[in-house]
Amino acid sequence: MSSKHFFSGSLSEFLRTHPFIAGAKKEIHFFTHNYKKGLDFYREEMKPSYPWQITLERSPGYFTPKTQVPQRVYKFNKDIKMILIVTEPVHRLHSDYIHNRAHYAGPEDKNNYPEGTKTFEELVFKKGTHSVNESYEPVRRGQYYKGMEIYLKYFKRNQMLILDGERFTMDPLYGLKQAEQFLGIQSYFNENHFLFDTTKGFWCLRASGCMGTNKGRPHPELPERTLTALYEYYRVPNRKFRKLAGLDFDWLSSIPVKSSSNNNRKRTSRFLKDVTS
Repeated sequence: MSSKHFFSGSLSEFLRTHPFIAGAKKEIHFFTHNYKKGLDFYREEMKPSYPWQITLERSPGYFTPKTQVPQRVYKFNKDIKMILIVTEPVHRLHSDYIHNRAHYAGPEDKNNYPEGTKTFEELVFKKGTHSVNESYEPVRRGQYYKGMEIYLKYFKRNQMLILDGERFTMDPLYGLKQAEQFLGIQSYFNENHFLFDTTKGFWCLRASGCMGTNKGRPHPELPERTLTALYEYYRVPNRKFRKLAGLDFDWLSSIPVKSSSNNNRKRTSRFLKDVTS
């Protein structure tokens, strides 16, 4: 296994096709749920790699304000490189709800997954108000600065590449080029690696095809009052994260004019124009 090891967000499927990367196909959750199983378990879950390859693992739960996770990562490899994708937190919150509702709506799940029986507003707001309900875990996940504060106690900022999830969805090549540079590996990806799914509005890899039916679900439009309350709630957390991370993503310092959660999100970009022209 390569001495360089890192975890990433949703771009891992693309990165695994790079000849200089060997990536685990599933989320291992070693530093969270499976740490007691030991390093032998971790190695066995990894894809075999050559000495000149970087080994990649993706487990989104690692970016957390829980101190024990970055402590474990640091103990494993203090020189690790990490790639993090963050998206506008209201869109992420809505996506989490839709994902859980689709997956855990059966009778056996309702006690553990309230998305099966409650509306989005019933979960994200305190009863009878538009005051945000912080006891709902997906609400807390959008407070990115809390995880950043913890990781910066153990790692240098230059060990982390942070990508804008909104931009990556529209222009994956831009993010992949940044990742190649960050990891110090040979340039590989170009426009010819991609095709555009006009039905779902997402980019796909030509080699592996497009995402399954569980990806790119429609996002019903949220009421303006709901959006206003949530955007206002995340205003300060976004700015704290922006300062800690040294980022300039548009949504970190301003309230969107229109929800990115709307059903008519269309993936148009300069990259699309260049490929189709």
